[in-house]
Amino acid sequence: MQQSEDIQSGQKKLISLPKKGYQKGSPSDEAPDPIQLDSTLKNVSKEASALQTEMLRVLKPISESKFSHFFLNPVDPEDAPNYYKIIKSPADISTIKSRILSGAISSPEELLHDLLKMTQNALIFNPSRSAIYTYAIQLKKVILQETSSLFTQEQLRSLPSLETNT
Repeated sequence: MQQSEDIQSGQKKLISLPKKGYQKGSPSDEAPDPIQLDSTLKNVSKEASALQTEMLRVLKPISESKFSHFFLNPVDPEDAPNYYKIIKSPADISTIKSRILSGAISSPEELLHDLLKMTQNALIFNPSRSAIYTYAIQLKKVILQETSSLFTQEQLRSLPSLETNT
């Protein structure tokens, strides 16, 4: 079990996450290595830009979403042997976090692009009736809600709609 903080209420809660990244089929019973965003935020805020810190803050509730467990780590080729033949530009939350820290993601637009690419990859690879497909649709909504704080009202008007299913 991992302890996390509910952003809106400020209350601590225990969550259990699966061990492996997203897989084809139903959720795994194993828990992945947790993405330690709290300690990262403390260290990054001293060394990195305010924008990096803010992007990591936005990533935290996305990674803690009940829809995120398939997306926390790269797809394991043993779980989905054809994944990397079909998906040429994979994305997952731990890789996105690393890209923020390294400076490879240096703008809100790049962050949103990678996060949406992650969900789009799941929609391309997985059957429409699978749990992962459904989770990708729901996680996209979470991503759009959480990242909205990084954009001006004018920029928000050009973002993908929350009403879309994909």
